[in-house]
Amino acid sequence: NSDEVQKNEVNEYITNFVTTLKSNNSIDKNELINVSLKRNILMGIILWFIGSTIIGLPLIYFFILYKGICIGYTISGAILAL
Repeated sequence: NSDEVQKNEVNEYITNFVTTLKSNNSIDKNELINVSLKRNILMGIILWFIGSTIIGLPLIYFFILYKGICIGYTISGAILAL
């Protein structure tokens, strides 16, 4: 039952997102690149700083695991919704 609810929520989100993209027809590419670069550069700086300490080395694996889980969940949700 909860799987069906989650599937419906993901499907509704994707449908709304696609509908919004179709209706606006414009994506601010410069803003998209700026936000993406800021987030990725910030994450790179944090990982570099944490990785330079002995205590922080295990934390890098948790950051990588977190990003992998987020990407995996997003892709699997999109595939299940289609």
